[in-house]
Amino acid sequence: MEKLERNIQSLRDERDFYKRAYEELLQRLSTGEFNLKTQAVHNALPVTDKTETNVIVELKALTVKRLLILNAFFLYGAKIDELSKVFDVSENSIRVNLFRAREALGMNNGAQRVLEVTEGLKQYDNEEFQQKTGVPKDWWEHRDEYRDRIKQIPDRLR
Repeated sequence: MEKLERNIQSLRDERDFYKRAYEELLQRLSTGEFNLKTQAVHNALPVTDKTETNVIVELKALTVKRLLILNAFFLYGAKIDELSKVFDVSENSIRVNLFRAREALGMNNGAQRVLEVTEGLKQYDNEEFQQKTGVPKDWWEHRDEYRDRIKQIPDRLR
């Protein structure tokens, strides 16, 4: 019985120690005495803080069709049924391509990532976009002109 009481007291002491340490850390952080913005912390931040370059690199890794669908969907507000008519595929095919593109870009877990990717699409170089896809970046505004080219794009082309 005595051993059990000592174990319980030991656990309480440990809990109290961590509670005091946590409260002291919070106090130091609030007063500015302690700063977490050190170089080591900055280097340990996730890569998503460097969105401008990484998002564009991720966009360049998408297939042509997925890049075109994302471009029209996010920059021009194209609807799924409109995209299915332009690409001459079913609406479900557009949904799957959109889902896979968003999944590859990590967009399924937050609005912030959607904004980052949209900004990345805006920053994507026009000439590079046209070289990769065969159509200009504003292709959706002139979709009737590019309809035949768009229909011929295979799913797996990078």
